[in-house]
Amino acid sequence: MQVNPWLLLLVPFSALGIFAFLTFGRPLPGPAESLHINSAAVSMGAKFQWASADEVNLPHDWRDLSAAATEVWYQIEVPLQVPPDRLWGVLIADIEQNAEIYLNGAIAGGYGSMGESPSRYSNQALYFPLANGLLQPGDNVLQVRVKSYPPGRGYLGQIHLGPDEVLRPYYQRLVFVKSDLLWFFVAASLGMMLVILALAWQRPEETLYRWFGAQIGFWTMSSGLAVIVDSPLPAHWHIAVTTICSTWFCATSFAFAFRITGDVHAGLERVYLSCAALGSLSIVGLGLALPDLVYQWAPFSTIVQMIIGPFVLVWIVRSYWQSRDPEVFLVLYMGGILIIFGFFSMSESTGFRSGVEGRYLFYATPLFLAAFVVLLVRRFIAALSEAEALNRNLEERAVRKNQELEANYVRIRDMEQQQTLAVERERIMRDMHDGVGGLLVSTLRRIAANGEERVVDSGIAATLDSALTDLRLMIDSLELGEEDLDVALGMLRRRLQSQLENTGLTVNWRVDELPPIPSLTPHSVLQIMRILQEGVANALRHADPSTLSLRAYRAAEGVVIELEDDGVGLPAQPNEGLSEGHGINNMRRRAEEVGATLTFSSTDAGTCLKLSLPA
Repeated sequence: MQVNPWLLLLVPFSALGIFAFLTFGRPLPGPAESLHINSAAVSMGAKFQWASADEVNLPHDWRDLSAAATEVWYQIEVPLQVPPDRLWGVLIADIEQNAEIYLNGAIAGGYGSMGESPSRYSNQALYFPLANGLLQPGDNVLQVRVKSYPPGRGYLGQIHLGPDEVLRPYYQRLVFVKSDLLWFFVAASLGMMLVILALAWQRPEETLYRWFGAQIGFWTMSSGLAVIVDSPLPAHWHIAVTTICSTWFCATSFAFAFRITGDVHAGLERVYLSCAALGSLSIVGLGLALPDLVYQWAPFSTIVQMIIGPFVLVWIVRSYWQSRDPEVFLVLYMGGILIIFGFFSMSESTGFRSGVEGRYLFYATPLFLAAFVVLLVRRFIAALSEAEALNRNLEERAVRKNQELEANYVRIRDMEQQQTLAVERERIMRDMHDGVGGLLVSTLRRIAANGEERVVDSGIAATLDSALTDLRLMIDSLELGEEDLDVALGMLRRRLQSQLENTGLTVNWRVDELPPIPSLTPHSVLQIMRILQEGVANALRHADPSTLSLRAYRAAEGVVIELEDDGVGLPAQPNEGLSEGHGINNMRRRAEEVGATLTFSSTDAGTCLKLSLPA
């Protein structure tokens, strides 16, 4: 799978989508439905003082007042020509950090604590219903008391005054976008963290799950601390812990990104992990020794990580450009979104940008989680495909092993049969050698010892000698292994040559190196030897030759054995004359049994017997 480089444009487009969502997803009532308050008199201190009041436009950021401001009063004169005859309300679109309202000198509403650690309604909307009778016909004085920590970081958004049935639906939409949705993201992050930690527990060898679990954990903690209203921690420790979580979120994000690319930059990793550790220790030290300075110096720990972020991003872009790995693209997508909104958050927390302009980092959560869900689903599908391929491979291997076992079983059975045949063959050979062979040898010796009857017994002796030779040929065929035709011909020569030469016949043997014949068996060898033995006998009886030649060689059709004599040759109709004898018919039958072809032909010297065996 190749990812198109143009998909990198998804990062800025996703960022613009979040900007558009926060811009158009927080509608406010129009001028015809409510009274928009765009300016107010502002005064710092425990109560409103006209002597030090200045006129400001709303929304208003405290950076225009003083870096030490923690409590600011806004006063607005609201003229009403017609007294309200129904429930009205005051809607504050944005606040940092908490507020109370006073109408005509009497408190009209408030949310939570207004002490040294005020309730945190940061970047949220507040709505104050006004009971009948609080608003008067004519001029009304509306005062808004705003409390914030750290000093100088507060602001007040636009104020809307109108009927309750008009303002409340807008307030509910703002609560959904600014509060409920963020808490839902925190819960989703917590669920994702538990899933990732379960994966890390099951797959300890894959460290990227541990780093991503830690990354989601720090994200969840920092997000939860950012949207919690009443923190259990003192204000300076709340800032310290939130900053430490943000710092380590950046560091663990870098570590996870390196591991998902498979290209870990050890030097850069040591730098950002060391910076995160030193920054965290510095924040803890400030919290213990100089708590009033925590809010000023703590953000720099995260700023250092954000400075390192582009270097990590460049490294990942290089890795992606080389591999075009979709998983690396997902890391780029997540990292790009986080870096863009991370800079917005850092600029707001360090005072370079007004909080009135909004906070966007936590709205990147669904994109962040969705990208990792895609990554997990892709890995799951890949693992499933790999498991299916492995199962198919195992099944194929099991089938092959089963076939091999069956083949081995057949081979073992054949070997057992061959062993049984070999034992039986050895027994038959031993019986023939010790029984019939011994009788023939002893009979020949008795005849040879009977000198006075040699003339009478010489024919009997020749017959017995031929019988003994024939018996030895049979034993030789049983002793031979399969496919050993050249060895069989050599044994035939050893048995016959001395007898033929005693008759005054010249015998020429020429046996080339012959290829193995898989179909050759001891029975086939015996049939071939019988054919050649009969051919020699026929030549001696009918052709009266002086020379006999036997040749064996490799040919296109297989192996050819030729037996040629220089005798009187064949009759005029050789095949018809030869087919009438029992010896020739037996030779042809034996050739058919071994799948060979037997032919007879005349040559310049005499007669040639040709036996062709398929290889």
